[in-house]
Amino acid sequence: MGGGPHPAEPTPSRLGYPLPKMSMDARAWSRLRAWDPAIKRLNELGLGPLECALEISGQEARSGAWYGLEAGEYWLTGESREHGFRIGSYSYWEWWTTQLRAAIPERAWAQWAPFLRVAARGLDGGWGAGACAECLELWERWEPEIFESLHPEDLSNFERLWGEFRTGFELGAQGGALQIY
Repeated sequence: MGGGPHPAEPTPSRLGYPLPKMSMDARAWSRLRAWDPAIKRLNELGLGPLECALEISGQEARSGAWYGLEAGEYWLTGESREHGFRIGSYSYWEWWTTQLRAAIPERAWAQWAPFLRVAARGLDGGWGAGACAECLELWERWEPEIFESLHPEDLSNFERLWGEFRTGFELGAQGGALQIY
């Protein structure tokens, strides 16, 4: 599994072997810094410790798992902020994205490509700073219309994750990223 230091880890079991992870989580960071020789030197001088938030392989970047980030390492800075949240089970994620796709007006489908391209995979991946800014604009612009189109019984369940993603995209848009895993 890729996706940096927060991969989907197996759950220990009493059966003597790990069980697969059965839910999805997310983490957002602001003010990440792409790896460069200066970061390595700061760590060598003991002026860290600096922490790598994300490591994206070339294969992950080419696969479409990440929108708006190149392959490489992305490090926390002294100004980085972080927000983590639980998405829920894979079946909840499927329900949530199905509700979202059904609520997006047809005229807006092309605009939602930055979010849906990664979300539709249901696998580890995420969005870079520019993509987070695009997604945040979508959240702000379409929230009233999307919420209005949802069944009232589904709205409160849908709103929780919508709000978590809004917070994540706000942070990610500040020179960071949002990862789902």
